[in-house]
Amino acid sequence: MQVIIIGLIQKQYNARHPYPYFPDFKLINFMIRHIVMWTIKETSQPREKLELLAELKSRLLQLKDEIPEIRDMKVNFNAISAPVKNYDIVLECEFSSWAHLETYQKHPAHVAVAEYVNNIRQNRAAIDYEY
Repeated sequence: MQVIIIGLIQKQYNARHPYPYFPDFKLINFMIRHIVMWTIKETSQPREKLELLAELKSRLLQLKDEIPEIRDMKVNFNAISAPVKNYDIVLECEFSSWAHLETYQKHPAHVAVAEYVNNIRQNRAAIDYEY
């Protein structure tokens, strides 16, 4: 908790002053969280949509083995008891740096999965943040 608070103070201080008050601030690392949610296009049979979701989850989870820059990855479906208007599936990834996120996004395996998703999705929402 102290590291986070010092990091926030350092960012605010650096915005106002050219010389850092905390000289060892560069040793503090922030993680990047990348979250993407999709709704899948409606199909004529509910089973087809479930199969598309299962295939998407499988392809996403394979990325963890193919792209070493991914520190952690979770893929989850919208809960059955949750509102139907919610997104269908969510991806949460953790990276050590913005450079690692960029490497992930340009990796051929990720590009292939993104092309697959673009063919089956209706909506997409994403957010990337430091913590």
